[in-house]
Amino acid sequence: MDEGSSGVSDLAEIARRIDQRSHPVEIAGLRGGSAAAAAAQLIHTQGNPPALLLVATAKRADRCVADVAACLGEVPVGSQGAGGAAEGMGRVLPFPRYDTPPYERFSPQPFVVAQRMEVLYRWLSHTPGNAGARGPVVVAPWTALLSHVPSRELVRARCVHLEVGQRLDRDALVKTLLAAGYARMPVVEERGELAVRGGILDIYPPHRHSPVRVELWGDEVESIREFDPVSQRSQRPVAHVAAPPRRNCRVVATA
Repeated sequence: MDEGSSGVSDLAEIARRIDQRSHPVEIAGLRGGSAAAAAAQLIHTQGNPPALLLVATAKRADRCVADVAACLGEVPVGSQGAGGAAEGMGRVLPFPRYDTPPYERFSPQPFVVAQRMEVLYRWLSHTPGNAGARGPVVVAPWTALLSHVPSRELVRARCVHLEVGQRLDRDALVKTLLAAGYARMPVVEERGELAVRGGILDIYPPHRHSPVRVELWGDEVESIREFDPVSQRSQRPVAHVAAPPRRNCRVVATA
């Protein structure tokens, strides 16, 4: 480190001195998981704010996600099985690069787009004023930042919020979700899918670890429950749910 602390070996002391810096600081000589340990200590020292960690390659990003999650005592998103942990358990998030070059006639894989939108939504929904709130920690290869991302206002405007007792138009809701990139399927099994059976809507938002079943009584939301995508059995009730866009929002020009 170039602030006269080359002999400092304690991570907490290194993080403290970085936090008090007056100009950019460079740390050299980190090997293996030591970079993730230093980053985790710095995040903890600064009060667990939202953080973005940039690495050189996608392969290195995958390793960094696991290392940082272990150092923070977190469960990395994606390590739970379908229908496993509840929403919000994972804090360390990978932000992948698109798997297709720019201006190609092929679109990126839907799960890659959904994963990027999940990160944007979690970052947007973080409220730093809440006591004990810990910001998301996003790990990305630098190439992931080269592609356009929608603005906060656009993501917020396209996010659907549902709660018990709310009145809504089922067909209008389905249309809104389809426009946001959700795929209508006979049965919901994967993130970003939607199924409709009479007054029952099954939705799998990209940021959740399990899908939700919304039951309507006429035009009123009677109940919202998580369900197992394998057995399709309803599980614990939830009071509200958010369904952010599954794909990048498009700006439509109006006359």
